Amino acid sequence: MLIRAYAKLNLSLDICGIREDGYHLLDSVFQSISVYDKVAVAKSDRPGIGLACHPAPGGVNIAQRAAELFYEACQKPPAADIRIEKYIPFESGLAGGSADAAATLWGLNELYGNPLGEIQMYAIALRLGADVPFALQGGTCRVTGVGEGLERLALKTPIHYVILNPNIGISTPEVYRLYDANPNVARPNTDAAID
Repeated sequence: MLIRAYAKLNLSLDICGIREDGYHLLDSVFQSISVYDKVAVAKSDRPGIGLACHPAPGGVNIAQRAAELFYEACQKPPAADIRIEKYIPFESGLAGGSADAAATLWGLNELYGNPLGEIQMYAIALRLGADVPFALQGGTCRVTGVGEGLERLALKTPIHYVILNPNIGISTPEVYRLYDANPNVARPNTDAAID
């Protein structure tokens, strides 16, 4: 099964606070865009989860973690092959890893006849990261909390974007670390952005 894993833009990204566990609370507007990775998911005759990603990212690929959590929730032994062709730039703020994880989770659920309902899928997505629940849904949404609050928004007219990537990446943990180190950052007005 081949799935398009769509990138997203932050049309508004407001950090409203930090929980005791260190997670940042958001009030943001996310928008799916037409840039996507290709994620192929298949059942395997071999036990375990095979993952091939080109080009390969550094660190842990959360698509593999998504597959592990899917099999754990279904109480099935893992047996899948995942192949990812990356077109979303790494460390660009476009949620490429989150989109790949959501596509993997959705694809496996489809392959196995949808054993997990919507609530279970979103619970797993939230465990993977704040952008993954949105990536499961897509479109235009106000996203609140640590990614669990999703309110679909209707666009009155199509919007076109030009995205320029300087090929200088920064990881999400580093972005939040820099934000935490500078408490005087100007905050956006998400209500005004929605209007």
